[in-house]
Amino acid sequence: MTKRTARITVAIGFLVSRVAFHLSGVRFDTSPLPWFWQYLDPPLLRSDLASSLWYLHAQPPLFNAFLGLGLKVGGSHAALLFHFSYVAIGLGIALTLHDLLGRVGLGRRMAIAVTLLYVASPTSMLYEKWLMYTQIETGALMLAAWSLARLCERGGWRQAAPYFGAVAALALTRSLFHPVWVAACVAIAFVAMRPLRRPVVVGGVCALAVVGGLYAKNDWLFGIPAASSWFGMNLANMVLDRWPLDERELLVEQGVVSPLLLQAPFSPLDAYPESFRSTEGPDVPALRSPFKASGEANYNHIAYIAISRLYQRDALTLIRRDPARYAAVVASAWQKYLLAPSNYAFVEPNRRRILAWNRIYDALYGVPTAWTGAQPGIDDPLAPPSLRRLCWLWIALCVPSVGYAAIVVGRAVFGTRRPDAAAEHDAAIARRALIAFCLLTVAFVSLAANAVELGENNRFRVPIEPLLILLVAFAARRLASRISRVRAAAR
Repeated sequence: MTKRTARITVAIGFLVSRVAFHLSGVRFDTSPLPWFWQYLDPPLLRSDLASSLWYLHAQPPLFNAFLGLGLKVGGSHAALLFHFSYVAIGLGIALTLHDLLGRVGLGRRMAIAVTLLYVASPTSMLYEKWLMYTQIETGALMLAAWSLARLCERGGWRQAAPYFGAVAALALTRSLFHPVWVAACVAIAFVAMRPLRRPVVVGGVCALAVVGGLYAKNDWLFGIPAASSWFGMNLANMVLDRWPLDERELLVEQGVVSPLLLQAPFSPLDAYPESFRSTEGPDVPALRSPFKASGEANYNHIAYIAISRLYQRDALTLIRRDPARYAAVVASAWQKYLLAPSNYAFVEPNRRRILAWNRIYDALYGVPTAWTGAQPGIDDPLAPPSLRRLCWLWIALCVPSVGYAAIVVGRAVFGTRRPDAAAEHDAAIARRALIAFCLLTVAFVSLAANAVELGENNRFRVPIEPLLILLVAFAARRLASRISRVRAAAR
C-alpha cells in the first residue's frame, strides 16, 4: 500500500465516521458561547474585539480571537463556520496521527487501524462537536509533533515555522502550556538539530519572545506576569474541597486566612465585599461589566485580579499548614484524570446519542463497569470517582510505555555517544525528538493540571491522548522487534 493510498483510506474512514455519528443524532454544540467563563461576552467579540483581547487577563487571548473572528466573518452562519473548522482540525489530527505512527515504527496497515480506532472513539468525536479549545489544543499538539519530526529530517523554514508556531499558539490559547513547557520544546529542537540552523534558532527565539510578550503585557497592565489571573481561584477551588467551612471560620477568627476564604471561588462579583469591587483601571467593558449579556458573571472584571491573588495567598497558607490534605486532594484529581474522557458533563448531551458505542470504548479503556448494569451516567465532578470507573487497561498500557520512553530519551541525552553517532540517520534522530516531545508534554500536562485543579481533570487528558497512543505504539513496536530477535536467535 502506498503512502498516498493510506492517507486516502484514513480520510475516507474519518468522513464515514462523522457521517455515522451525524446519523446517530450527534450535533455540534455551540451552547457554551454566551456563558462559559473562559469566553469574552459575544457582543464584545463582535463589536470591540481588539480592545477586549488587549484587556483580557482571565485567559490567554488566542481562542477568544478565534471566536471573535468566527462571529465577525460567519455572521448568522458562525456556528457552521466553527463546526467546519473543528471537523477540518479533526481530519488534520487523523492524518498527522497516521503519519507519526509510521514514524515510530508501525506498518501502514497497522497505522491505519490504530488511527481509525482513535478517529471512531467517543473521545475524538465528542470533543470535536463541542465549542471549546480542547479540539484546537489537540490539533496544535499534533501539528507540533509532526512538524518537529520533519524539522529534524530537513531543518528548513517550512518545518520550523509550524513547529514553533504551534508551540507558541498553545501557550497563547491555554495557560496550562506555561513558558517552562515552551522553553523545553525549544530545547528539544535545539538538542536534536546539530549543528544548529538559522530557522531553528530564529523560530525558537520568536516563540519565546511572543509568549514572553503576553506575560510582559499582563504584568504591565495588571501586575500579573502570567497568562491567566485565575490561578489563585483555581487553586482555592481545589484546596477548599478538603477544608470544611467550620474549620475555615475558625482560621478566619484566628487571623490565619482572610474572610474571603468563606466565600466560594468564582462567585459573582456582588458576593464579595465592596472594597474588592471598587478598583482602579481602564474603563472598558471587558474589565468593568459585572455580567455578560447572558446574565453570567464576567470573570474578566478587573476586580477578580485582586480577589484571585488573595485566594492564592490563603490557599497556599492552608497547604503549608496541612500538606497531607493537599496531597489527598491531588490524589482525587488524579483519579478524575483517569476517568474516560466521555465521562464529562458538557459532552453528555451528545454522549447519550451513542451510549452503546461509548460502552464499547469504555470496555477498550478497561473500565470495569463498562458491561455491568445499566448504562452509567456522568460522575459528579466534585465527588471522588469509584475505582471501578477508571481506565485500567489504558493505564496498564500507558504507564510502562511512558517509562520506556523516558529510558530511551534519558539514554539519548545522558548516555555515552556512540562512535557513529554523528552519522546517525536523520529518521532515528527525528524519532527520538518526537518521543521526547510526547514524553515532555504528557508529563507536563498531567503533573501541572492535577496539581492546581479539581473537577474537569479527565477533560485535560483529551489533547494528549494521541501522544499517549504514539508512546504506546512506540513501546509495543520495540517490544515486538525484541521478541522477534530473541526468537530468531533461538532457532
